[in-house]
Amino acid sequence: MLLLSCVLVAIVLLIVGGAGTASHKTTTLDRLIVAMVYIYMIVYNLSLGPAVWVVTSEISAGPNRNKLMATSTGVNWFCSWMVTFTFPYLFDSDAANLSARVGFIYGSLMVAAAVWIYFLLPETSGRTLEEIQVLFKNGVSAWNFKGMKNKQTNPCPFAWC
Repeated sequence: MLLLSCVLVAIVLLIVGGAGTASHKTTTLDRLIVAMVYIYMIVYNLSLGPAVWVVTSEISAGPNRNKLMATSTGVNWFCSWMVTFTFPYLFDSDAANLSARVGFIYGSLMVAAAVWIYFLLPETSGRTLEEIQVLFKNGVSAWNFKGMKNKQTNPCPFAWC
């Protein structure tokens, strides 16, 4: 879900950026940009925005869970602030004057996020926090998380666990 929503948001933002490059603005282009912004808000608020919190809480396993959650929350809020702070300067005609072309910047960031998710974020569905901790401790790569059997990751030393 996280990967799909990143890709959808990237596509929507790149369409907005592309529409912003037109030399003659038309009502149809303006409506396209508005429609893409609505689609962005729907996709982000129903999937990407909430999914980030789920993923960070699942990935933050082990004795440093509090520190990992605090760090990820701080980075999330800082990045949100950076977008909120930079957008008016990039968009407005009295500053960078990018208008809708600002979609290229944020869309590219979403493409980079999708690549990071695809290659570096492990699949944690169906895993307990203890199993995730053992997988990280054993240095299992993100690509091998899903294929590992639960018995191999079971931290319990007893045969009946």
